[in-house]
Parts: sequence; structure tokens; C-alpha cells
Amino acid sequence: MTPSNDAPAHEAGDPARYAGLDLLASAVLLTGAGGEVRYANAAAENLMELSLKSLQRHRLPELFTNGVELASLIGQALAHQYADLRQDLTLQRSGREPLHVNSIVSALGDGTLLIELRENVQQLKLDREERILDQSQA
Repeated sequence: MTPSNDAPAHEAGDPARYAGLDLLASAVLLTGAGGEVRYANAAAENLMELSLKSLQRHRLPELFTNGVELASLIGQALAHQYADLRQDLTLQRSGREPLHVNSIVSALGDGTLLIELRENVQQLKLDREERILDQSQA
């Protein structure tokens, strides 16, 4: 006889529940009200350069040296001030290149937040052009 697990599937880490999210090209993370990562699709693992297990050990804002802005978006979404919040962010990571992303934060109603991050390709192009210009002037 196996022990009963009464925890909801999303808290029990049931990967089949979110299998469709792995098909998306954009990074999608599900967090709790405190920002703790419950799920990250494959694109999120790739963007963040961390595995799901590593991400689940942290609150999402703690992964960035400037995570206060992301924490603020999470708080606003939880307060249901907006249906969803869209904002361009530059997320600084210790020892890594910053992430320039378009973010969409939505509260799902049960204390769960859906956070979608898409790389801001335009910002990446501008940064690359600045580096090329700096190199050509040197």
C-alpha cells in the first residue's frame, strides 16, 4: 500500500500537468506568492541557464542582483492591480551577462503567478552594435 499524497499536482511537482508549456518558445515560470519557483519550462531553464531543480531552490527575485523590480511586479500582480503586467526589464545576474527581457506577470488566483519572459532582441542588437562600434574606434 502506497502512502496518499493529498498535495495538489502543481505543488507535488507533477511535470505532466505542464507538459504543454515545454512546447512554447518563450520562458514560462510558475511561482508561489512569495516568488518561490514551482515550475519552469525548458525555455526558462535555457534562458536562466539553470535546471528546474536549481530554480526551485530559490525565490525568483533572488536570482538577480536587481530583483527588487521583479519582486515589485509580483506584488502588484498579487494585489490584482492589473489583469497582467507587461514591462521591459534588464535582469542583472552575478557573473553572467544581463538578461534583457519583455516580462508578462499574471496572477492565476490561487496565489500562483505565471511569469513569461521573452528575450528583448532589439536590445540585444543595440548592445552588439555598441560593442562593434567601440571595437572599431579602439
